[in-house]
Amino acid sequence: MIDISVVVPVYNREQYVDGCIEALLSQNYPRERREILIVDNGSTDASPGIIERYSGITPLFEGRHGSYAARNRGIAAADGAIVAFTDPDCVPYPDWLQNITAAMNSANAKIVVGYQLPAGDSPALSVVAACEDVKNEYIFGSNIKELYYGYANNMAVRRELFEELAPFPEMRRGSDTILVRNVVEQYSCNAVRYHPDIRVRHVEIDSLIAYWQKRLVYGRSRRRYIERTYVRPLDWRERLLIFQRTVRRQKYSLTESLCLLCLLAAAVACWNLGYWMAAVPRCVDQREDDVA
Repeated sequence: MIDISVVVPVYNREQYVDGCIEALLSQNYPRERREILIVDNGSTDASPGIIERYSGITPLFEGRHGSYAARNRGIAAADGAIVAFTDPDCVPYPDWLQNITAAMNSANAKIVVGYQLPAGDSPALSVVAACEDVKNEYIFGSNIKELYYGYANNMAVRRELFEELAPFPEMRRGSDTILVRNVVEQYSCNAVRYHPDIRVRHVEIDSLIAYWQKRLVYGRSRRRYIERTYVRPLDWRERLLIFQRTVRRQKYSLTESLCLLCLLAAAVACWNLGYWMAAVPRCVDQREDDVA
C-alpha cells in the first residue's frame, strides 16, 4: 500500500535532476510504501534521457506547458494519501518523507511546508537561511490568514484536498500559494503547518546573487497571484521582530547582526523591484514558471 507519492515536475533541468532523483531514491522510508513520479514537461535538453535511466521511479509526460500542469499530471497518477512536492533543483534530506508523514499524523494537518536551505555554506547564506526559518515560524504560527503562502519545492498535501478544492490552477506562478490560502479559508490556519525538520537543499541557491535573484522572481510572481488571492507582505514591525528573534536564537554578534540586517534590506529591495517590474510586460521572462 502506498502512503505517500512524490511529484517532481521537470523542464530542462539536466544539471540538477540526477541529484534530486538520487536523494528521493535514498530516502529512509519503506520503498513499498512510497512512489516517485517524475513528470517531464516537454524538456528539450538531456533531462528525459536522465530520467529514463532510473529504476524505482515512475516517469510521466505532460505536454501542456507549465510546472503546475506537470504537477497536476502527477497528482492524477498518484496513489498515496499524501502527495509531496519538490523540484528538480532541490535535494531532499534522507528523512524528508519520514518527517512529512510524521507531521501529517495530526488530524487537523492538511498541508505541511518545510525548511528550504541554500546549497552554499557561506556565512552570509547561513544567516539568511536562519532568518528565513524564523520568518516561516512566525508566518505559519501567526493565525493571520493574509500572511499564509505556499512553495511547491517543499510541500506536502493530503490528496483528498485536490478532490475537494480542485487541482492547482494552471497559471505561471503562485498556484501553491492559492492552494494554501484556499485551505486556510475553507478550514483554518491550523490546517497548514510549518515543520523545519522537513528539509530540502535548494541547489540553485549557491550564492547571495542567486538568493537575491530569487527574491526578484518571487516579487514578480506576486503581481500575478494577488489577482486571485491577496497575500499581505510583512510590515516593517514584523520584519524587525523576526530579525530580533533570529539574532537572539543564533546568538549573533553585533557584526553578524548588522550583516544580516544589510542582507535582508537588499532582499526586500529585490522583491519590491521584481513586483514593480512585473507591471512592464517586456521585463517578464516567458519561461520563469520553470525556475523553482
